[in-house]
Amino acid sequence: MDRLALLQNAPQTEWYQWMSRHFYYMHQHPELSFQESNTIHYISSVLEKNLGLKPKFYDVNGEIFGKPVSSQAITVAFGQGEKTVIFTADFDALPIEEVSSHWYRSKTNDTMHACGHDMHTSILLGIAWWLKQNEHILNCRVVLLFRPAEELNGTAFLIKSEKLLDYLGKDAACFGLHVYPDLPAGKISTCPGLINYSAEFIKIEVKGRGGHTARPEHQKSALTIMGQILYSLPEVISHEAPEAVLAFGQMHSGSKANIIPETACCEGTLRTPDFKYHEKARTAINHYLRSLENDYIKVELKNSGIPALPPVVNDPTLVEDSYTISEHFPWIQVQHTESSRGADDISWFSELGYPLHFFRLGTKPKHQQQVFDLHSPHFEADPRALLTGVYFQLYQLIKFMEKA
Repeated sequence: MDRLALLQNAPQTEWYQWMSRHFYYMHQHPELSFQESNTIHYISSVLEKNLGLKPKFYDVNGEIFGKPVSSQAITVAFGQGEKTVIFTADFDALPIEEVSSHWYRSKTNDTMHACGHDMHTSILLGIAWWLKQNEHILNCRVVLLFRPAEELNGTAFLIKSEKLLDYLGKDAACFGLHVYPDLPAGKISTCPGLINYSAEFIKIEVKGRGGHTARPEHQKSALTIMGQILYSLPEVISHEAPEAVLAFGQMHSGSKANIIPETACCEGTLRTPDFKYHEKARTAINHYLRSLENDYIKVELKNSGIPALPPVVNDPTLVEDSYTISEHFPWIQVQHTESSRGADDISWFSELGYPLHFFRLGTKPKHQQQVFDLHSPHFEADPRALLTGVYFQLYQLIKFMEKA
């Protein structure tokens, strides 16, 4: 049985049309983390009604800043064997208003797939399409796992499900990807060991004494203290814990031009290549915030309830096995990359002890002269990358089965 020949002779045009149809739909109908009800229905309907599969659902429940959140993960399995291969993708979007002229731009105000999760999921559906037709070649079990709320570390809540972990099994390897706008479609970058940093959401609240802007000397402005935090704290962290990166993404304070606000809050992320640096940086943050307090000013580092993400660590053997793909598919080129400060909640699977290969999929469109980063309202992923992603994933499966 020549598994590689089956992959090489796959009906590429039909396969691409299958994936791109789902990609365009998902891009037009994005949903935010823990609000993905329509997306869950769409994915499960494709698996069940189009492919005749029987998806399983796993609840994802948690609490973020004291508010309960919930969603669902979806799985489907193929084949049998002592070993399991897990392919996984996320499907939530971001609170961004898309700036684009392409016909399939987001139809939902202030919501956009600016991180490529629509492409991740469409590729996973493409894997399901191929496995449905070629399940007879498997000498292992293959599980496809569609994950919600990656942007809010949903997998940290998901893996608390003992039923899911029993379903995945202990002898499993995990594969996943992330779109990468610096590379064109057809190119992939990866590396053994650390490929993505750990990350934690940081929220800081300041309470002062508000009043009239005509008499600022009588007030203790929370906004002024927050400005000091935004300006100085990242520099303090870079000095006290140079391996860490602290950056803020939002700040809220005040209600009117002539009112000095009594409260202010900001939110950002703390990123490190290793948890040991993470604790060092957190200690430095707390020490700096305490130094700002007095009888009128109180500063608090709030607990989000979202666990800090572990770093993403690639298994060297799984990475090495992928480098030979261009010998069989010359249009796919794999190159070495350095680790990134970006984070991904797929890291929980390597934290659980599963060998993991998480790679970067080139998605830069040919017509774009400028590179627009992830989380940009101008971000655009070239649909042709769907084929690169699905072929690369299945090539990894074939290499894995050769050793199973």
